[in-house]
Amino acid sequence: MKTITKRIILIYSYLFFSLLFYDFSFAFSDPEREIIVYISPEFIDFPDSTDNGFLLSSSGISSSNLYNLLDTSGIVNISRTFPSYTKADTILTDSFGREFNISLFSRVYTILLSSSDSIEVLIDRLYQLYDEVIFAERNIVSVTTGSDPEFDKQWYLRNTGQGSGTKGEDIKIESVWRIATGGPITIGLIDAGVQLDHPDLASRVSGDSYFWDVNGNPAENITTNHGTQMAGIIGAITNNAYNIKGINWISPINSYRVYKNGSVDVRCYFY
Repeated sequence: MKTITKRIILIYSYLFFSLLFYDFSFAFSDPEREIIVYISPEFIDFPDSTDNGFLLSSSGISSSNLYNLLDTSGIVNISRTFPSYTKADTILTDSFGREFNISLFSRVYTILLSSSDSIEVLIDRLYQLYDEVIFAERNIVSVTTGSDPEFDKQWYLRNTGQGSGTKGEDIKIESVWRIATGGPITIGLIDAGVQLDHPDLASRVSGDSYFWDVNGNPAENITTNHGTQMAGIIGAITNNAYNIKGINWISPINSYRVYKNGSVDVRCYFY
């Protein structure tokens, strides 16, 4: 009986001191102190594990510039943003036996810092490491709510079952927005022209209006606002307290009016 009692005391003592000295920064996430970073694979050999996180010294970063920057920036730990994705999950083989990458999720990492005070400065410095870092952004968890009043009706972005729809049947864009919301590449829109002065598009779209084409000639047969609707779905200005959210929040849109004089202008396909 005394032996059992001693063992129980030893177990409780071990648990107590384990909790006393355990670094809980590994167990909890704090988005306000987090950066989402895509690191080029040639500069990191991260452990192929689904553990919560690793110290910088165990992260497998081979670039001295990147390592030293993070080491002097108060990094607490680094982990996979999508831990269920491993290197093997991102490679598929097509019918011709060729391998292709279906996802870059296994190369995206979450960096937890000791403080959020200089997080923007660190992001700027990460972007200066052109070879090592593809992108670096704050982990903004409230990015999908925003102030656009019609967002709740955009079932294709977030389907909650509204309008007798099926909950979850959407394009899963919110998980993408946590990583990136767009980029500098211009999106070409071949349609019926766009209302260039639309308040949810005015600073994002250029090119053919559905009133005037790029040569300043009046557009004819204005029977649809389909182009404006498509431009809005693609890139409506987001979090501006007006109308809807665009899928892409940053990329400029160039409109080309394909329907002219009641026919299709084939030149748009070479635009």
